[in-house]
Amino acid sequence: TVLAESRRLAAMTADARAEPLTHLSAGICATLEGRWKQAEAEYDAAETGLRAHCRGVSWEIATAQSYRLVSLFYLGRLGELCARLDGQLREADLRGDRYAAFLSRTSAGFFAWLVRDDPARLRQEIAQGLERWSHAGFQLPHFYALVALINADLYEDDGAAAWQRLEEAWPTLRASLLLRLQYHRILAHWLRGKSAIAAAAHGVGDQGTLLDIAQREAQRIEGERAAWATPLAVLLRGTVSSMRGDAVRAERELEAAARGCAAVELHHYAAIARLAAPLVAGASGPASWDALHDQLVAEGVRRPDRWITMLTPGLPRSARKP
Repeated sequence: TVLAESRRLAAMTADARAEPLTHLSAGICATLEGRWKQAEAEYDAAETGLRAHCRGVSWEIATAQSYRLVSLFYLGRLGELCARLDGQLREADLRGDRYAAFLSRTSAGFFAWLVRDDPARLRQEIAQGLERWSHAGFQLPHFYALVALINADLYEDDGAAAWQRLEEAWPTLRASLLLRLQYHRILAHWLRGKSAIAAAAHGVGDQGTLLDIAQREAQRIEGERAAWATPLAVLLRGTVSSMRGDAVRAERELEAAARGCAAVELHHYAAIARLAAPLVAGASGPASWDALHDQLVAEGVRRPDRWITMLTPGLPRSARKP
């Protein structure tokens, strides 16, 4: 493969940048394929090598740091995500590196403010970052800022705002080149499906139409044939079935989503799907909702109920701990 050849050539050259840059490339490949633990290890190796042996590589270090936050989010290591974000922002602000600061805030670092139950701070940070960024075109930071703001809307259980924000930006996003990358395409369809569900749950527009949209978004994600994203598509379908009152189908799909998410280390999504499955069928639900709640609190999440709503809008809440 290209990556294997890159590793071979890096071992042959005397250029100190070769090996850490190969680790960085391997990490990005792993992220785009949903191999979160491997990605994190590659970013650690990249940053260590760049700091130890190279100069003038602030862009490369910032890239490794920001993508590592993505892995930490999906792995559910939220306390570490918050700690790393704080350190990265201190370092970036100290040297006046706007790129590094904004990338850390938006790639996945914005989740730190939701962990701390401070969506207002998230919006403030994103607004300040966008003020300092180019207003020409729709670039990667604009996309990540959009993702951050929609997640803040979902965290606040404002399905109308999430749906309106995404629909207003959708034509611009589609016209950009960003959706040519599979990871961005999956993320965009995942957010659109969740936002449609959240809007339907709050009676925004026609519920049937919104749920049809969410169903189509799930089909699009499944069509990508990405191992890490397919169980998320099944989770969308299970939520749609639940909201349509098809308890048998919903329970089956949520159980399948739980198994699939666990297999690709999306542990929080797996736990929510597993615990919601009996609720849609009318059962009381296992007591381990408390265990998930306590796990989230241990990771620093101040409002587990809001966090779960952000991750999976539209699922039953009766067993959730306030």
